[in-house]
Amino acid sequence: MANRINKIISTKANTLYAMKNLIKKASIEEMYILRVEDFWRNKNQVCTEIMEKFGGCRIVVRSSSTQEDCMKSSNAGHYKSILDVSESCADRRINRGCNSVI
Repeated sequence: MANRINKIISTKANTLYAMKNLIKKASIEEMYILRVEDFWRNKNQVCTEIMEKFGGCRIVVRSSSTQEDCMKSSNAGHYKSILDVSESCADRRINRGCNSVI
């Protein structure tokens, strides 16, 4: 049981991804899970991929960390979310949002 819980509870993003098919009475929206080193390596490519995946939709850019939620503590609310990032000037807004939450 502990191993199953450890696989589900890691970062907020990974927890949501693991629960996506388990939840029956709610839905978890599409996600683009990004590692910090991938963003630093190629910001333009990341922004392009995000725009292609969510083109035309408003998105939320948020942080997710292994220190955010775990079995021994919760840091809910200590991390940042940028709401309502739109398609207009999306690459600049996504870039700014990612820089802001990292």
